[in-house]
Amino acid sequence: PLQLRINKLDALQATFLGAFLSRSSLVTYLNVRGASLGQSPSMLGRLMKELGSCSSLQHLDLSENGLGSEGMQAVCEAVAESDSIQELVLSDNHVGRMGAACLGDLCRQNQSVRKMDLSNNSVGTEGAIYIAAGLLENHALMSLNLELNSIGADAKQMLTAAVLIEELGFNRVIDTKLNRQGCPNQFSTVAATEAKEAKEAKEAAKEEEALLGAERSGAKRKTLLGKLQPLD
Repeated sequence: PLQLRINKLDALQATFLGAFLSRSSLVTYLNVRGASLGQSPSMLGRLMKELGSCSSLQHLDLSENGLGSEGMQAVCEAVAESDSIQELVLSDNHVGRMGAACLGDLCRQNQSVRKMDLSNNSVGTEGAIYIAAGLLENHALMSLNLELNSIGADAKQMLTAAVLIEELGFNRVIDTKLNRQGCPNQFSTVAATEAKEAKEAKEAAKEEEALLGAERSGAKRKTLLGKLQPLD
């Protein structure tokens, strides 16, 4: 296995790297953190096109590249074609809600990524809902970091739904610390399931109490009727 860490790329280097990745079956880890890829959409597009052909790549770090929504679209299109990438780091890229919409589509299309870091991307509540909607159709992603994304309380219902997919049999965790007031620190399958079970138990207890009340009322009525003497 080969691990690559690249801090800076120009157009020629990106071309060579893309060509190498498309032909390599050795690279499992690629870190292109802080390489300013977002400043050259054409260079990013070419690199992503080749990257999608790298069948050995498991970890991809594109954080701090200023990708924006346009760059995120190129990344998502490439990752959607991959069935090998398992960990995707996209923090600090200012993708906004439109980039989040692309990520929602990626969640629907890709079933290999198991861990994704989207922290500090200004996706907002609307962007979080886009992503959550995509997660409802995703059976692979177990860990998602959405910290520092200006997510408000309005996203709570969709994010809760996104983790509560019982048939998957694993604990999906969405970290949402350091967002707007009203947004919990974390959503998880375990917590959501426990909350659902607690709600169901409460409803069952309420129904049981109602039945017992009806039985007591019936018994009392029967007792009163038994005390009545028939008139001659």
